[in-house]
Amino acid sequence: MSELARDRAAEALAEILRLPLEEVGSGVSPLDLPGFDSIAAVELLERLESELDVEVPPELIVPEAFESLDTLAELFARPLQEVEA
Repeated sequence: MSELARDRAAEALAEILRLPLEEVGSGVSPLDLPGFDSIAAVELLERLESELDVEVPPELIVPEAFESLDTLAELFARPLQEVEA
């Protein structure tokens, strides 16, 4: 898993939800964070795609991808690995 993608996801999620980074990174599922909804999910995806300069294939954007910061990072790690190769 890309540590960069995980860190960026945590930072972006904290900013979007206006929560402390410690709360977002505490191991709680993004789905259980206050204020996380479909609009926040779209904003998060768009921001990470822009910041990481990758495009996640639509078929990989499923609810399971938001179960944890690790699964979210995996969503972005695949395209990042392809770019680095």
